[in-house]
Amino acid sequence: MDPKKRTVDPVSQKMLEEAEKQSIKTAWDRYDSQQLQYGFGQLGICCRICNMGSCRIDPFAEGAQKGVCGVSADTIAARNLLRMITSGASMHSDHGRDIAHTLFLASEGHAHDYKISDPEKLRQITSIYEVKLDGKSDLEVAGGVRSGL
Repeated sequence: MDPKKRTVDPVSQKMLEEAEKQSIKTAWDRYDSQQLQYGFGQLGICCRICNMGSCRIDPFAEGAQKGVCGVSADTIAARNLLRMITSGASMHSDHGRDIAHTLFLASEGHAHDYKISDPEKLRQITSIYEVKLDGKSDLEVAGGVRSGL
């Protein structure tokens, strides 16, 4: 398929052309090979939360209008969206936890490959956690951010 129909990004278009030359399958190829897609899922009205489904609400009002549990298409779509958002947020919050942990390890001298590269930003963060600066070094401030001192 024409790369210009798959993406507007010129760099990605070139990569798609090269992938085709080398017979490398891409997400677009896999998507094309799986057509026709499941319409209920595309519309966000397929619910698989409980073991009594999968419930499929008919958007054309010819079939089921409520899931087994009694929820409507709007509720199913909202649940699906909320589950995707919370899943993504939880993954990103874990990155933040890892950064905070590394900052603490660096403050104790246990993360030798890491250093405070933006002391001004660190000191701005201290106001959120009410860390007292009192002439502390960057590493002491970093330890205070972790412990909230």
